[in-house]
Order: sequence, then structure tokens, then C-alpha cells
Amino acid sequence: MLIRVTAFLFFSLLLGVSTQAQSENTQQSPAELPAPATTTAEQTDSRKWLLRYQFEPMTKLRYRSEESMTLRAEVGEQQRIDASRSRQVRCYTVQQSAPDGSARLAMQFEDVWMQKQIDDQEPVEFRSTMDPAKVPQIYRAVAHSLQGAAPTCNISPLGVSLTQDRIPNTGSTETADNDDNGKDEQSAASFLMPLPEQPVGPGESWKEEFTVPVRGSRELTLRITILRSFRLESVTDGVARISFRSSVNSPLRSPAIRSQLIQATPSGEFQLDLASGRMLSRTFRYSATVIGALGPESLLSSVGTKSESLLLPETGALGN
Repeated sequence: MLIRVTAFLFFSLLLGVSTQAQSENTQQSPAELPAPATTTAEQTDSRKWLLRYQFEPMTKLRYRSEESMTLRAEVGEQQRIDASRSRQVRCYTVQQSAPDGSARLAMQFEDVWMQKQIDDQEPVEFRSTMDPAKVPQIYRAVAHSLQGAAPTCNISPLGVSLTQDRIPNTGSTETADNDDNGKDEQSAASFLMPLPEQPVGPGESWKEEFTVPVRGSRELTLRITILRSFRLESVTDGVARISFRSSVNSPLRSPAIRSQLIQATPSGEFQLDLASGRMLSRTFRYSATVIGALGPESLLSSVGTKSESLLLPETGALGN
């Protein structure tokens, strides 16, 4: 669009000057006319950047995440509020890298803290350093998932898993960890957001599609397609700011199925350092409501945020 506007203005200016020159019987050649000046903003907007992750062998990438999620269920005049919070530090070690820029990484949890509160009841807490005998029942699956060898994965410089089909990163720790023993391998393979294959400039976008499983019935599992769009918003001081949004790309008629996807379509943004090829920070935002998910006159809503940031090597674990 900018190129078209600039060309139009140039053509109009050239036509106006040419008409004026003819009326004054001058012999000035069009080649001698001054070219329209290009502003700094136009030069900046026309630039494109090749976005890539970079992995150096034996490098450790440590991320601290904080999440707060509130799930509210209303059936008639009855209401239940499930509020959860979590903080954790994960360490990704680059075990080896390949000439094409891909790498093999191993992920370990350095520290995990979680809390869940239902209505006005006393909050239930979990800490990865707890005595196994004192772990609350609702967090025993999480505690079990933190044991054992560090899961590994192969990732391309575009941030896509090479060892299996790309596992979507919804950002929700509560959903991923509690539903399937932590799903450590998924966390290891999906901690980066996908980047475009071609260079992009501010305002340009790219997309990814992935499927998530939902229960259609006791015997039937459905695969629902999620579409996630990314947009390069700006590049300032060598840091790219990229926004994203998600939407369900499959026809959904059942409120029960829509309720299982209430935390699968977050929006947010992340920052990428172009020189080091490292993700500096990432934010997920959730806000969704499903009517009729729990029967007639029912409402289910989820609101929350999750933020992640790259830690300096000397930064310690959680403070609480």
C-alpha cells in the first residue's frame, strides 16, 4: 500500500510540474526533476528481518513463568470459583546443534510452586521441594511428573519440533500439567513460538495450524483444529515484538466441546532478540466464556494471564 501511495504522489507531482513547465514554455527535461524525498519512516517500514532462533552447544536457557487463572462456573443461582496460581523455573540445555541450525535440547524443572483455591476454602499449595508424603492429593500427578530423566526434543531454528508433530503451546501450566502427568515432553518441545520461513517487515504476518484432542463421548475422541496468527509489530534496538491470537478453526456445535477449549485460544505477544536468537519474554492472555456448557442456564468462563521471561545465568530460583 505504501509503495502504491508513494508512486501515486510521485506521478501527480510529475504531472503537475510537467504541465507548469509547458505553460511557461520551458525546456526542462523530466530527468532533471528532483525525485521525491523518502522519509525515515518509509525506509524503516520497508525493511525486512529474518527471524531465527540460535542454539549454541551447552548453553542453558532458563525461563521463569508466572500464571494466574480463574475458572468460574455458574448453574442457575449456584456458583463455583476455581482460582489457581503457579510459578516455576525451567532450564533448557542445548545438548548439541546441527549445521542447519537445529538443536537437541533437554528440559528440567528447577523449581515449581502451585496453589489452588476453590471458593472461600483454604488454598492448597504444592512445592517441588516438598516431602513426597506431604504432597496434596490434587498435585501428586504433578509431583510424579517432575521425577525421572529430563525429557529431550529436537527443535529447528524456526522453533518447530522435529521429533514429533508440533505440540501446541497454549501457555496454561495448569491444564498441561494436571491433565496428563505434567506432559514434560510436550513442554520441552513447545517452549518456543514458531517463526516465519521468509523475512518479514512490520505489519506482516504468518500462521500455524495444529489440532488438540477433545472428548466427544466416553468412547470418542475428536481432533479440533486451532488457527494461530502471528504479526511482527515492530523492531526496536534489535528486539522484535511479535503479537499473536488464536481461534478455533473447526465447526463446534456442542457447548460441552467448546468448554474443553476454553483455555486453548489465548492471545498475547513475545519478544525475540535478533542478535542472539533468543526469546526474551512471552505473555499469554485468556478470556473466554461458554454458555450452556454445564446444562441449561449455565455459564463457564476463564480469565487469566501467564508471563515468561528469560533469566540471567546468576538469577536464583523462586523466592517464595
